[in-house]
Amino acid sequence: MFSEENRTEKFDLIAFLGFFAWLFLGASIFSMIFIFGAALVTNQTFEEYVNGMESFAEYNYIFFVISHTIGSVIFALLYKKYIREKLIDFKSKWIKYLIIIIGGFILLYVSNMLLTNIYDLLGYGGKTSQNQEQIVKALQGSTKTFVIIYTVILAPIFEEILFRKLLFTALKKCTKFPIWAIVLIVSTLFAFMHVSDLESLVFFPQYFVLAVIITTSYAISKENLFVSTGMHFLNNLVA
Repeated sequence: MFSEENRTEKFDLIAFLGFFAWLFLGASIFSMIFIFGAALVTNQTFEEYVNGMESFAEYNYIFFVISHTIGSVIFALLYKKYIREKLIDFKSKWIKYLIIIIGGFILLYVSNMLLTNIYDLLGYGGKTSQNQEQIVKALQGSTKTFVIIYTVILAPIFEEILFRKLLFTALKKCTKFPIWAIVLIVSTLFAFMHVSDLESLVFFPQYFVLAVIITTSYAISKENLFVSTGMHFLNNLVA
């Protein structure tokens, strides 16, 4: 285990790249293991077993829950001191941080309403990004409990670890960019991560504004992950 006192300035960048890779590969690894194992037990080929599933995408959320849980636990082991310090900080300034969380959430709500009206004027009323459509569709299936756990709890936790703690800190330590530039870089990457196809690019502003507000809350709370995560929780729960 790495000592938190003896880490190089590039540790957070290396950690970000590792967790970023896990974001894409973690669920896929577990889903492949499960399908190959289940196909073997039922004497079917990989394709036969997948075709027999009602909706493979629906079951993906089970594997997302597993991979995000493992990723979050690994982060907790690597950053025990950071988590302890920020938890103590949050407890000592909980009123201030609660105001930031609620204030940020109100800004998110208002900005979302404004953007919704703009989309209506542009003829995109009632439409959502592919990312949102997949979640809504999965909520109607048999694995909706896992979808809720992933969307409301685990996705915010893992995304805050990845973008706010690791990427924000890495850019702050390894570059000479001002904080406002780091906020924009982190927010831009976060937004692009939630726009999975060209048709969904029109919804980039929604995710970008969301990320700017959350990242700013992280910065003004002296990089307290509990603040940005709390705001992210509220946003996903309401959405």
